[in-house]
Amino acid sequence: MTLEDLRKDIDDIDKDIKELFVKRMQVVEQIAEYKAENGEEIYRPDREAELLDRCSDGLAPSIKEEYISLVRKLVTLSREHQYKELFKKGYLKDVSVSGYQSKHNRLAISFNCDDKCGSLTYVLSIISDFGVNIKNLNLTNITENGLIAYRVELLMDMGVDSEKEKALITQLMKETDDFKILGTYKI
Repeated sequence: MTLEDLRKDIDDIDKDIKELFVKRMQVVEQIAEYKAENGEEIYRPDREAELLDRCSDGLAPSIKEEYISLVRKLVTLSREHQYKELFKKGYLKDVSVSGYQSKHNRLAISFNCDDKCGSLTYVLSIISDFGVNIKNLNLTNITENGLIAYRVELLMDMGVDSEKEKALITQLMKETDDFKILGTYKI
């Protein structure tokens, strides 16, 4: 087999993945609507932990970690899509920020994050997935109930005008601890 043959195989596989991804997102939209109509939370860490434990059964150890990472990212993207869809369909409340003006293009926030492997990376990847640039990041070690955590302060290139921006803020509010909007600015 030549390199070109192998690349063609990858192209065919990527086409199949794309079709399956579209189907997954269609089902995710139905799940989002069901959850909204029945008062269920989008983010269910217990359900995600079960899924990640179950998803890699039977995989060769040489690719198990990579597959778990892929599924974790798929689940994160699915939640992001659910928040966006629920805003679009009017299920989520509008995010209001005291003193915010539409000409503001920077948002400062803070939240607490567990000191677990990947916790902060996970939150930062959500922000990145929404296409938002982080201009400043400050971390402070804190101890809560005997556990080490971080207080995270971010300055981001975004306002709070679009459904996408509001969906991101809502997701961060629901999926981090002690979330606060510190202010908005025009730069």
